Amino acid sequence: MIANTLISGGYCNIDFRIDGTTVGSFQILPGVNTINESFDFSPLPAGPHELRYYSTNTVPTGCGSIRWTESGHSIVVFSNVSSLDDSTWGMIKYAF
Repeated sequence: MIANTLISGGYCNIDFRIDGTTVGSFQILPGVNTINESFDFSPLPAGPHELRYYSTNTVPTGCGSIRWTESGHSIVVFSNVSSLDDSTWGMIKYAF
C-alpha cells in the first residue's frame, strides 16, 4: 500500500530491479494507492536474488509525496516458473 499525497503535477517514476537490473518501470500519479504491473524478463539462474524498487526522479517541489506504508504489503508474483524449485524459492524468500 502506498501513502500518496501527490497533487496535480506530482508523479514518481519507479523501477523494479532484480539484482540491480531494471526489469520494468511504472509511474505513480495523484490518487494511486495500489499498483498492479506485469513485467517479462529473461530466466534467472539459481538465487538468492535482490528484489528492489527504485525511485528514478524527485517529486516536483510542492506536489506532495509518496511512501510505502509500514503496514502495507509489496507482493511480487512469479508466473511461468516451471523450473523454479522449492529450494530456489526458499532462497528468494530468505533474502527478504
